[in-house]
Parts: sequence; C-alpha cells; structure tokens
Amino acid sequence: TDNGGEWMMIATAPGTIIDSLNSGDGTHVNNIGHRLLYDQVVALQLDTLSCDTTTTAVRNVLTPLTGVSVFPNPSTEGVVYVEFSEQLRGDVEIRLIDMLGRERYRKESTLTGGIQRLAIPTRNQSGTRSGEYLMCTILLHEGDAWKQRTIGILVR
Repeated sequence: TDNGGEWMMIATAPGTIIDSLNSGDGTHVNNIGHRLLYDQVVALQLDTLSCDTTTTAVRNVLTPLTGVSVFPNPSTEGVVYVEFSEQLRGDVEIRLIDMLGRERYRKESTLTGGIQRLAIPTRNQSGTRSGEYLMCTILLHEGDAWKQRTIGILVR
C-alpha cells in the first residue's frame, strides 16, 4: 500500500515504534516486533523477489537444494564442513545467521563438479559462543535455477 500498511503493525502514525514493541532505545524493536516483521516477510515471500535492470519485481523460483550435507552437528571443534555431491555445479553462497538474524559469516565459491567440501568457522571469526544455535543457509545458482537449503547448527 502507499503508506506501507503491511508494515504499520509496529509503528505509530508519526513513524515511531509502538511502545509494546520498543526494545527500550526508541530505535530497535523487541523480540515480539522482530517476530511480527519476520512473519510479514514470510507471508509476502520477500525472500523470493529480485529486481532486474528495469527495477520490476520478478519472482524467481527457489527450489529445495539436495545433495548437500553439513557436519559435524553439533559443531564441537569450531568448524563445520559443507559437502556438496558431485553433480552440483554453479555459484554457491553459504551464510551463518544467528537467532537474532545477524549474519555471522558468509562465504562464496564456485562448484565445478565432483565432491567438494568447504570449511566454515563456527567460533572465533564469527563471534559465536558455545551453546549458540545458528542457521546455515546454502544458496546455489545453477544455470537458470536457484536452490536453497537451511540447516540448524548447534555450536558447542
């Protein structure tokens, strides 16, 4: 809508955060506010939209990614490995995201076929602590297709 109606569930008419969703600093929302925003993003399928050179929204089909594994899980040595089966080819992006939605690590690579294994640090570099739960999101651009898989990882 013209006034951002889908997003007004967290703001007052002047554009400030509703008191019950304010984290206390007047700038950031609390966990309930984050959940409302997350639910709205999912409902609108914003994670499947892209813009071409004419800035027209185009829906890319995002299909499930198979032929990938993440181990060990839980991660006890400060690293996990993402292994790709031999038939996968294309550009891949791996992201570790914490439960607050903060990106802790990102790696981009190109798969050329054959079994490939990438080491992903789960501690130190990414600032993660023992007992933290991360989401490992793997996005593969293979020809005209986009494939994605998200796997939860426990860091010990």
